[in-house]
Amino acid sequence: MKMNNTGVAPRAEGDSRRRALSRGALLALFFVLSTPAAFSQFTIGRNFTGTSLSQEPGLPGSGGSESIPPDTMGAVGPNNIAEMLNGSFAVYSKTGAVQSHVALKSFWNTAFSNSGAGTTTSSVFDPRILYDPFSNRWYATALDNGGNANSRFLVAVTTDGNPSPANWRGFTIKSDPTSTRWADYDTIGLDASGLFISANMFAISSGSSAVNFVGIPKSSLTAATPSISGMVMQQGVSGSGGSLQTAVDLSNSGLPDPILLASSGHVKRDDVPANFFTSATLSTSGPSIALPSFPSAPQAHQPGSNDISTPATREPRAMSSCKTATFGALTRSALTAERRFNGSRSIGRTMSCSKAA
Repeated sequence: MKMNNTGVAPRAEGDSRRRALSRGALLALFFVLSTPAAFSQFTIGRNFTGTSLSQEPGLPGSGGSESIPPDTMGAVGPNNIAEMLNGSFAVYSKTGAVQSHVALKSFWNTAFSNSGAGTTTSSVFDPRILYDPFSNRWYATALDNGGNANSRFLVAVTTDGNPSPANWRGFTIKSDPTSTRWADYDTIGLDASGLFISANMFAISSGSSAVNFVGIPKSSLTAATPSISGMVMQQGVSGSGGSLQTAVDLSNSGLPDPILLASSGHVKRDDVPANFFTSATLSTSGPSIALPSFPSAPQAHQPGSNDISTPATREPRAMSSCKTATFGALTRSALTAERRFNGSRSIGRTMSCSKAA
């Protein structure tokens, strides 16, 4: 979700083969984690504290600013843990030692400089990051210039398995070649053939919303000199819905790949076709998976005298509620995180909110 330094979000977002998590496995996981026995047996192993909001203004390249909401993302490689937030990028050892910590825009500007992209960014948001053990590379995406005609996808890849900033190469892709929409809530997927990015596209002045989908050949990203050569984009993916998510394929198979698309009262299940890099055609007219309705979550509690919903506090507090988010033809239940800072209210990332049937 696009945000600014005050923390105000302008808009809520919207297989037979083994994948990152099959739908059946995911439902089974919900069942297991919903039982009291599972919670009582759960223990936290080795852990450490990541980036706090108070650290961000002092990071190199931050300009003294901080970012709300954090849009917390991270990935684990063979030797490192990488944390990517709206305001910062950090690399840790497996024991939690900080190896690198910079502002998010500094990370991207270093990646652009490393690749000779000849560009910079000052308004980056919605970061994503993955480690791929098959190519021994880290992949990152983000968006910038939200709300205007120069809205871009940001894409970066490492030259090896080390996620330190010096090893990243960065590129930009104009999110809408027609300059009539801007990108929000990007998603990222991966398989043996490529890196896949999608975003909800909102009209800059007037008009309907849409979904754009991008594929970049992995062979280009992992070349001795990384590039985005062979990139293809489909504008306005057919079929109603939003927040299209491609699988992260942990079997290292190629296309077709499963995708899910949020729609009214259900999600749609389809595939990125095997010929996508030659046809650039993606349809979301496949079967639907119904989502049952559910009531709002109860008020959350925290240590001290105030519930999370109490606004008159001096420290950050959060509350969650199930609300309705609208994206073009899409109307769906969503979990809206709300934060209160010194009595002022700001809206955080909107995420899907569902229950196991």
